Amino acid sequence: KEGVHEVVYGVRESTLSTSKYYYMTLPAGTTFPDGSKLEKETLFAINGGGCRTSTDGGVTWDNTYPVTDNAPEGKQPAGGFSQGGWIFDSVTGRMMFECYRSVDKVTDENHIHTKIIASDDGGKTWYLQYTMPCRQCMDGYLGDNRIPGYILSYSDGIQLSTYDGKGPNVDFIFPAGYSYDNNGNFACYPCYSTDGGYTWHYSKNPVTYPTTYFGEEGG
Repeated sequence: KEGVHEVVYGVRESTLSTSKYYYMTLPAGTTFPDGSKLEKETLFAINGGGCRTSTDGGVTWDNTYPVTDNAPEGKQPAGGFSQGGWIFDSVTGRMMFECYRSVDKVTDENHIHTKIIASDDGGKTWYLQYTMPCRQCMDGYLGDNRIPGYILSYSDGIQLSTYDGKGPNVDFIFPAGYSYDNNGNFACYPCYSTDGGYTWHYSKNPVTYPTTYFGEEGG
């Protein structure tokens, strides 16, 4: 249906930063913002331990490039992160990864952040693109100071056909999910960008799920 976009949700994962890789394949000829180009179809694998590439379908792997502390000059390091999903800008060739990071102490209302890290050179260096405090997501919905109990891993982001790179159209969207208490209540706020992925916003309305205990609408 015209004007309606589908977001596919994945499975719940534990917040391990280095034990699970997240994969994306790009075709031969893909050109990145720094001018480098893929000579072969390439499989990318990323986690908190680094970014690896393979040109034979994962049979063998090239060197691992650090992600958390390997920013290009003038950019802020990506920092540590947990699970997430890929976003690729097919217009500019910029690689992005939307992920989650627990910071500060657990009593801090902003202790879980959604952030976007990016690479302009095919995954060799990474930098922090944007951070979205969890509290921003919850304001005006919960009505109190409760913080999410844990976070969920969803699918990769998608580039929409409405992409214009500068607004007002939505260019990318990805789902960010939270469990906000210990009673099985879930909420998902789709995150979107209207400027080619440089800044991001939570949707105005959440997608809610039934509570696991009572079969009622949660969120």
